Amino acid sequence: MPTPSRETVERVLNKNNRAALIRGAVEDAWARVKSFPDLVWWRRKTTRAALVWEYSVENAIAALAGDKGVSVARHHDTVSFIFDDLVLVRFKKANIELQSSNYPTPLAVLFHEHQAEDLFGLVELQRVEAAYVLNRFQTAIIWLGIVARDKRRALWDFE
Repeated sequence: MPTPSRETVERVLNKNNRAALIRGAVEDAWARVKSFPDLVWWRRKTTRAALVWEYSVENAIAALAGDKGVSVARHHDTVSFIFDDLVLVRFKKANIELQSSNYPTPLAVLFHEHQAEDLFGLVELQRVEAAYVLNRFQTAIIWLGIVARDKRRALWDFE
């Protein structure tokens, strides 16, 4: 797998307003989850993150449906988006250092190991995350953008 190139990823995601559609998918998901009346008593932060993920994916599928260069890849209990057969994007919640907190399954570890030959049966895709970061009170999104990493090291990011 190629190491993600910022220039390539930006070019692909700026085509057909894709970056704005991804951003809108996450912002709408956050607004929907934040409006839940039972939000304050959820015992696990992962409940909120899981719901934001579900709505983000649902929103992105709908928003990107008319773009012939976008395909939805359902695999291993997750969903990713493939843009122009070049870039694979997945949605994640991240911390202030733009690190997502994947459970270290073999596939989660391989996602950011770009020398790995094959992931999800998809080859030669540049893998990045559409990540959002909440404030310290977990009440608002303070950063939303695209992040590329090589293992645990950040390569680059853009909002």
